[in-house]
Amino acid sequence: MDNPWGSVIVNPRGDAKDLSINNVHPIFDSQTGEQCVAIFKGTNARSLSVAGSHRYANKHESSYCGSSSKYLIADSAHSINCFQSATKAIMDTYTFLSIDYTSIQFHRMGSRTCPGVDAFFTHGSSIIPLSKEKVTIVRNSVINKMNS
Repeated sequence: MDNPWGSVIVNPRGDAKDLSINNVHPIFDSQTGEQCVAIFKGTNARSLSVAGSHRYANKHESSYCGSSSKYLIADSAHSINCFQSATKAIMDTYTFLSIDYTSIQFHRMGSRTCPGVDAFFTHGSSIIPLSKEKVTIVRNSVINKMNS
């Protein structure tokens, strides 16, 4: 991805999976842009959303994740912005239609902040996911694929 202007791509195919691929830092988190496009195409996902701002494009701090946040307002993963609005609109549509769906958000793992970690699966909270939750099932499936 050379110029990842903020975008939402919707797959109109009737057989598309109820899956949303989200890329919050397509340039800063190296290779996640390419990974997200490949997964969007390879899985026949329903939607792909790509943030358009670099996390350091605006030096003002975001209050979205708490007043003591170290995140900046342009960081699409940690502020209310067009990317967050698009992600919420996708969620609201599935909720309105009473359709169960999965959303996957890609981030690069920093060698200083996450040493030795190749992938981290979470459902977006600090609560450890239960064994029957989708995030655990996907995580275990990836581990099994990697080990086979």
